Amino acid sequence: MKQLSNKYVGIELSNATMREEDLIPSFLGFLNAIVEECEIQGEVNAIEEEVTQLEREDGDYKEEYREQASWILNEDIWDLINNIAPDYTYFGSQEGDGACYGFWTDDESLQDALMATIQELEPQPELGDIRECCGYIINLLDVHQR
Repeated sequence: MKQLSNKYVGIELSNATMREEDLIPSFLGFLNAIVEECEIQGEVNAIEEEVTQLEREDGDYKEEYREQASWILNEDIWDLINNIAPDYTYFGSQEGDGACYGFWTDDESLQDALMATIQELEPQPELGDIRECCGYIINLLDVHQR
């Protein structure tokens, strides 16, 4: 299983709904689009097999399948997407908008990574090392739009 590249940072996968009936197909559509990039064909196939067993009525999952649908969404799909999330991001709802799901910057892990990079510099670093460190930090901050 591989992680997604930084081009997915800030990408929204779903908006304006919190219904399993809407989120499951949306997230599975995304997973199918990146299945080869992340080498997750087996995982996606297993989830799709579970989803096909959920019976619907008038567009909604039947009552007896709602708990299973919630489990598939919140455990199977959610975990898989989080496992492939780009570095220093999490998959979830956007701060301030609980119905907007995507890959958002995890400020704490980003800050930890930046501090670790700075601390790797020797007490008297050479100019080239400082440039490389600053370039890395600037690039990372740019990717995360900070």
